[in-house]
Amino acid sequence: GEPSVRYLYGLTLDALGQEDAAIAQWKQTVAQNPNALDAHERLGEVAYRRGNYAEAVEHFAIPARRAPSI
Repeated sequence: GEPSVRYLYGLTLDALGQEDAAIAQWKQTVAQNPNALDAHERLGEVAYRRGNYAEAVEHFAIPARRAPSI
């Protein structure tokens, strides 16, 4: 489906260097739609950059479980 406005706003905030505000938008995105795979990927990327590897794995695992098997 189409990405949510909240997710896109998070991308904008992240591009402007407002990482904490972007995280808040993406967390709200996944709270509203647990299947928002793009938001989980972004949250995983940020968690990884911050050294929060366990949190990163949790977020990366969600899109990976939904990926089609080859």
